[in-house]
Amino acid sequence: MEFRSFECKGCGTVIWVPETQDDPLYCPICRSGMTEVEIKPDEKAKVFTCPECGNEFLMTKPPYKCAYCNYTFPTTPYLRQEERL
Repeated sequence: MEFRSFECKGCGTVIWVPETQDDPLYCPICRSGMTEVEIKPDEKAKVFTCPECGNEFLMTKPPYKCAYCNYTFPTTPYLRQEERL
């Protein structure tokens, strides 16, 4: 699968999204805008799928929010319910 890379204009976070998917709307860490850059996917990057909108993206660290919608990922691994702001 081919990926496009995006870098946050505010904090420098890099994410990768599948070629067939729309551009991300926000940085998953600080919610700033994202700019497309040419960076190959990091081998440590993990796939995160948003349970609310279904979009996927790769990151090297866990996201705070979805890059496409307002879903907040759980910050604790054993949390059974979804967190919302």
